[in-house]
Amino acid sequence: MDKKAKKYLDEHMHYRETINMSSQYTLISPYADTTVVRTPEVVLKGIYHSRVNRFLGEEYLLNFRTYGARLDFRIGISRFRARDAQLSFAMKEKKEEAYETIKLPKPKKVRTAFSTVIQARRSVRKFDGPIPLQDLSTILYLSNGITGYMTLRDGEKDADKIKLHANPSGGGFYSVKLYLIIWNVTGLERGIYEYYPYHHTLRLISEGFKQEDLESLAGFGDMDITTSAFCAAYVYDMYLNSHKYGDAGMAYAFIEAGEIAENAQLTTTGLGYGACDIGGYDKQFIEELLGLDGVSKQVIHFTVFGNGGVI
Repeated sequence: MDKKAKKYLDEHMHYRETINMSSQYTLISPYADTTVVRTPEVVLKGIYHSRVNRFLGEEYLLNFRTYGARLDFRIGISRFRARDAQLSFAMKEKKEEAYETIKLPKPKKVRTAFSTVIQARRSVRKFDGPIPLQDLSTILYLSNGITGYMTLRDGEKDADKIKLHANPSGGGFYSVKLYLIIWNVTGLERGIYEYYPYHHTLRLISEGFKQEDLESLAGFGDMDITTSAFCAAYVYDMYLNSHKYGDAGMAYAFIEAGEIAENAQLTTTGLGYGACDIGGYDKQFIEELLGLDGVSKQVIHFTVFGNGGVI
């Protein structure tokens, strides 16, 4: 090997790690033919590349989308432009009136420049102490709260406008709800709550949340979860949008959860706090704690929030 070739190899030793990782990944992945470095075809045939060995997500993506030009699809969509459908949207807040709730304080004005917030946002894993109740209120309001309305042309006295949330939602169904595990929020007892955006209130689900339960929510790694302020579970109510969109409703719910989470992350950063989205949460355990059936209502995302900005 000449000196030039040896010098090149010495300067690019990291390629070996890349090739090694890519090769091992293809041996266990149904996406063997789309990775950077391919394993020989003979290795991938059979059980490694079988039609019945796909990820569930792949099967979903191959089948969920209904062709929009089909007559039955267009009829189904147009049904939700009818007056009774519009009135039902305008009366959504009535669902929040059946429970005793805790009124949240008026949200703050976040005065940090938007570009500064975007540039400063990072996933934070180290926290220090509680946050005030008003700051929790601000995070919830700017993430998922009611920030405007649309007046109905043919409304009624108690249903003349459709209230709009801070986050986008497919068809305006707002099928993702926020459930909160409160741990370190000044002025609020530890426990599990549901956020009611139409009245900007919290419904208490259960009190007396234990440290063992808090630590069991997810695989937090080196994060000391007991120093956080609260956690948010994003719960998809499948029946809220699937009657219009069918299987596509789930895709829209994941998008909606991501948009709420980004609102929350940016608001948290603007207030001088930190947050971290968690992928390794214990879905069934959290659903049991929240009192969900795990069928029509499912946890699809999870975020930890706290006082601190240490990555």
